[in-house]
Amino acid sequence: MTSAFAAPAPDLAASDPTKRVKYTLGMILGADDLEQAHAWLSGRDQSIARDLLGYGTVNGLQVTVQQDPGTEALVQVSCGSAITPRGDLVRVTPAQCAPLDTWLLHHGPDVQAHASSSPPSLLPLYVVLCYDTCETDTRPIPGEPCRSEEETMAPSRIADAFRLELRFDAPKHDEERAVRQFVRWATDTVDIGDGPTTGSVDDFLTLLRDAAHVSSPSSPPSSPPSSPPAPDFDPVSPPERFLLDRHDACEFLRAALRVWVTELRPLWHAEFGACLCCDQVTPTPAAPETCVLLARLNVTLAPDGRADASVPIEVLEDDRPVLSHLRLLQEWATCGPGEAGTGGPVGPRGARGDQGSPGEQGIRGDKGLDGNTGPSGPTGPIGPQGPDGLPGPSGGVGPQGLIGPMGPTGATGLAGTPGAPGPSGSAGVTGPDGQAGPVGPAGPQGPVGAIGPIGPTGQTGPTGPSGAQGPAGAQGDAGVAGPTGAGGPAGAAGPVGVQGAAGLPGTPGATGAAGPDGAPGIAGPAGPQGPAGDPAALIGNFVEVGDPGQRYWIVAAGTAQLDQTSEILYNNLQIVNVSASGLYTIRYDKYQQPDPAGPTRLVVKVLPVFSPRIKAVLVANFVAFLPNAFTVQVADPSGRLQLTPAQFATLELMIEVSQYVRRPFR
Repeated sequence: MTSAFAAPAPDLAASDPTKRVKYTLGMILGADDLEQAHAWLSGRDQSIARDLLGYGTVNGLQVTVQQDPGTEALVQVSCGSAITPRGDLVRVTPAQCAPLDTWLLHHGPDVQAHASSSPPSLLPLYVVLCYDTCETDTRPIPGEPCRSEEETMAPSRIADAFRLELRFDAPKHDEERAVRQFVRWATDTVDIGDGPTTGSVDDFLTLLRDAAHVSSPSSPPSSPPSSPPAPDFDPVSPPERFLLDRHDACEFLRAALRVWVTELRPLWHAEFGACLCCDQVTPTPAAPETCVLLARLNVTLAPDGRADASVPIEVLEDDRPVLSHLRLLQEWATCGPGEAGTGGPVGPRGARGDQGSPGEQGIRGDKGLDGNTGPSGPTGPIGPQGPDGLPGPSGGVGPQGLIGPMGPTGATGLAGTPGAPGPSGSAGVTGPDGQAGPVGPAGPQGPVGAIGPIGPTGQTGPTGPSGAQGPAGAQGDAGVAGPTGAGGPAGAAGPVGVQGAAGLPGTPGATGAAGPDGAPGIAGPAGPQGPAGDPAALIGNFVEVGDPGQRYWIVAAGTAQLDQTSEILYNNLQIVNVSASGLYTIRYDKYQQPDPAGPTRLVVKVLPVFSPRIKAVLVANFVAFLPNAFTVQVADPSGRLQLTPAQFATLELMIEVSQYVRRPFR
């Protein structure tokens, strides 16, 4: 028996996290009231976490990849916790594993759409952690007659849960990027020294406000914006150095912090960024992003769509937001890295010299280990005693001073017989000093006196001769060549090139009658002229220079970066792969590996484009010609800077490839 009638469901409005229940004696409470109380409490917890603490990984959640020969690669995430941009606390336990090849084959069409087109195919994937819930613990509820058993049961608990996902795009962490850029702006712009200060507080804050840009909303000014303006923090490049006198630094930096909190940070909060009008009643919802980035995986694909087992999967965590706990920050601020030495009292301010041109900020190196204390130097000789001054009036007995440093011990003389003490004479003019008695035995050494002021710096001695140059170190072994990527499909035949200025060789003429000494035959008629080409199509397509017997032309050129293409690249020049050690694999259309025994030669010219993020002068060295591409090694020639894989991936290279053939023109 079935019925079309059912008890009316209560009209429950969505819970408002800005309201709490006002309890009154005798009030009848329902499920919606309890839901409202929970919404207010959980909303305050989210606001405290999001606005007061921030978001990011709090504990654990290390991302690793296990690649064993003959087995499927596993992406592993350890136990841990994090706070999402919405303010939800997410806990992961136990550790999680994901078979990578299974995921790649299941998402085959999307994988091909996001992978690079040139072999070897590079696919960036993002490991993302999201907050979720699940309903559990079903309990019986009141029901109407003739209802099934399932209709009389309902979940009684909501458990916190999580989702770990592999995505093709990273979640938007705009506030994390803005925080890093704000601190970088302060580091690159502010110099604290002995003054005078460059300008006023308003001048300083103008520089800060100019670094933060907000694009105009898409809706007309007369109507409320449909979405918050898109903010961006763009530090001045090159940075304008602003000198702060150390006595004014507190005032200026406090003002910068105030502008960040009251004006700039709300731009990156969807809840506050669109609050532009005083008459706006409906609050803007909180940021919809419920997930936090853990790592980026650079996966090299095999031709069958699986992960190439011969190429290690690169795990990049530079963009992962990290949230340190308060105890760590307290210990770091108290006992973290700092300048060595206790520091003496502040001396008088010296005259200010001319301000030099600001130099480029160097990269802060790691603090070196404290060296061992060197041996004490020999005690210097005692200087000559100055002449005795005129005796002054006798003053009162002053406090006993500290015992000065002990001089060198002289030879021990014979102890003289103590003389009888003479009568005390009246205070008068001091008589001449008596002869010095024999030196008695050395007494115990007194405490070390206070260190006197540092004397003036002596003149710099002459520069010693340069030492002989040491022998050159042995050359390291050549690295093992990486595996050759699978050959791409053969491209379609290109259009027939236009005929050059010179015509094709003419048909040999008939041989003349044999004369004495073999007179040359009569030249045959000129060959037919090739079809005329479009002169406009030739402009910019090739450059040829040379002398009789040699041709030289450019086959590829441009400025390239990994995973980025440009319309101004010549002959589809592109970087297809970058290893963790800075080995770049580069190709272009119709590339052919030169034959060492053939007449064709290739000349590769590569210059790394200077990057303000790296702040170092790099060099590029040609390595080898491969069957489908050629390789170039980029490194710091000084050996002091070790670049990360993420820095190699963002570095631009200016490349030109030329070709020449030693053969005569036809």
